[in-house]
Amino acid sequence: MSSEGSLPLFPLHTTLLPGAAIGLRVFEPRYLDLVRETGRSGEGFGVCLILEGNEVGAPATPAAFGVQVKIEDFDVGADGVLQLRLRGTRRFHVERTR
Repeated sequence: MSSEGSLPLFPLHTTLLPGAAIGLRVFEPRYLDLVRETGRSGEGFGVCLILEGNEVGAPATPAAFGVQVKIEDFDVGADGVLQLRLRGTRRFHVERTR
């Protein structure tokens, strides 16, 4: 996490617990950028349940709590979409979004 305590968020229509694994397909440019940036830093990113909105398109409203994840593995599928294997590391509280 940065010195300000900020964490990039990836809102989903599913929940994740610390220690649990999840597969994720990433194709939207904003989330490809998020994965690229956090992959370089090794800090991971946050996964939050979507309270309002959709996974694709306009930004969604995230839940107040989420789980920070680290990328365990990645591949590009036959369809050219980035496929990630993520593992939850710790819970966090969302104080505000921007």
